[in-house]
Amino acid sequence: MTDRAVAIARSVPALAAVIAAGAIVLGLASAFVPDIALGVTLSPVVVGLLVYWVYRHVARHRDAGFLVNYFSLGVALRVLAVGAQLVIGFYFYRGEVDFVGYWHYAQELFQKMVLEGQVHLLFDDQYIKDQFYARSALIVSGMVLLMMVLVGPNIIALFLLGVPVSAASAYIFYRAFEHMAPDEASRRRFAGFMWFFPSLAFWSVFLGKDVWIFFFMATTTFALARFLRAARMSTFLLLAVSLSVVTVLRPHVGATVLTAVVAALVFRPLPMYGPLLYVRPVVRIALMAVLVSAFMVVAEMALQTVGVTALTLQALADRAYLAHVGFAGTAGGSALGRVIDESTPAAVAMFIPLGVITLLFRPFLFEAHNVVALVAGIENLVFLGIFLVRLPSIWRAIRMVRREPLALYALVAFVFTSIALSFDWNLGAAQRHRTMVLPFLFMLLALPGRAPREPGLR
Repeated sequence: MTDRAVAIARSVPALAAVIAAGAIVLGLASAFVPDIALGVTLSPVVVGLLVYWVYRHVARHRDAGFLVNYFSLGVALRVLAVGAQLVIGFYFYRGEVDFVGYWHYAQELFQKMVLEGQVHLLFDDQYIKDQFYARSALIVSGMVLLMMVLVGPNIIALFLLGVPVSAASAYIFYRAFEHMAPDEASRRRFAGFMWFFPSLAFWSVFLGKDVWIFFFMATTTFALARFLRAARMSTFLLLAVSLSVVTVLRPHVGATVLTAVVAALVFRPLPMYGPLLYVRPVVRIALMAVLVSAFMVVAEMALQTVGVTALTLQALADRAYLAHVGFAGTAGGSALGRVIDESTPAAVAMFIPLGVITLLFRPFLFEAHNVVALVAGIENLVFLGIFLVRLPSIWRAIRMVRREPLALYALVAFVFTSIALSFDWNLGAAQRHRTMVLPFLFMLLALPGRAPREPGLR
C-alpha cells in the first residue's frame, strides 16, 4: 500500500469519531436552541465538504502518516467544542454572550443591505456607531453574513462552519512551522499542540472575531515563512492582505504581529555573492530604514483606532491603563481587582510580568469558582508543567534567531502580543485572547531542547 493509502486507512477510526461527535453536538444543541432544522440540513453538507477539502490537502502532505490522524481527531475535538460553546452560551449565560450579538448584527446587515438595499449605510458613520458601536464589529458581522450565505442564518450551523476554518488554520500554522522545524519530532509536537490543546480548539471556533483572526494569523505566518524563503509578489500580497485583516479585527494585535514581521524581514539573510557582498551592509541599512519607516506609519494608523494618539511611551501607557481599568471594572466571577494605580510608563511596565503570567496560566486551580473555571484551571496546571519542561526549547529558539528569521518572528510575536493582551485584566478574557498568543509560543516550545543529529539541520 502507498503511504497515502496507509494514512487514510489509519484515519478511519478518527473519522468515525468526527461523525459521532457531530451527532452528539446536533443532538445536544437541539435541546437548547429552537428551530434548528435549516442548520441541521445544510451544515453537515457544507461543513463536510470543507473538511474533506482540507483533509485532501493534509493527506497529500509529506507527513501524512501522522497528520491525517491528528487532523481528524482535531476536527472531532472542535466539533465537541462547538457543542460546549453553545451549551455554555445559551444555558449558563442565557444568551448574553458575544457570539449571539454578532449573530444579531449579521441579521441586521442582511435586512438592511440585502432585503432593503440600503448599501449606503455601510459608509454612514452614525449608523455604524448606533448599530455596531465600531467599524470592526461591522466587518465581523459582514463575515458572519457571508457564512450565513453558505449555511443559512442558524447559529448552530454558523458555529459548525468554524470547525473546518479552525482545523485549516492549525494546518496552515503547521506548514509555516515546517520552515523552522529541524526534525520530525518537533513537527509532531507542534501538530499535537495545535490540534489537541483544549482551550485552543475551544476558542478557535468561537463565532465572531476569534475564528477569523486565528485563520488570518495563520495565513500571515505561512505567507511570511514562504516569503523569507523566496520573495515572490503573490506571497507578499497574501502577507499584506492577511496582516491587514488581523489589524482591522484587532488593531493592537495587528501592530504587534507587524512588529514581528518587520523584525524577521530586517534580519532576513540577503543572498548576495561576489562583488555585491561589499554593498550588502548598505543594502541592509536601506532595507531597514524603509521597513522601519513603513512600520511607524502603519502601526500609528492601526493604534489610532484604539485610542493611541502617538507612538510614545506615555500614549501607550495611557491606552494600557484604560484597557486594564476597563476590564477590571467588568462584573462577574472572572473579574479581577485593579492592579495598575496610575497611567505612567513605569507603573505599566511593572505590571507586565504579572499580566503575562495571568494571560498564560490563570485561572489557577484555587481560583476556580465554577465548573468552567475548574476545567480551565486543570488545563493551565498541565500547561505550566509542559512550559517548564520545555524551557530549553525556548532557549534553543533564542539561539536560532541569528540564522532563522522565522524563529525571530515567533519570538517577537509571542512577547509583544502577550504584553499587548496582558492588560485585558479579566480571567475569562485572558483565556479567550491567549488563542492569539499560543501558536507562537507553541512554535518555540515544539523545538528540541538540543540540536538533533539528523542530517540537514540548518
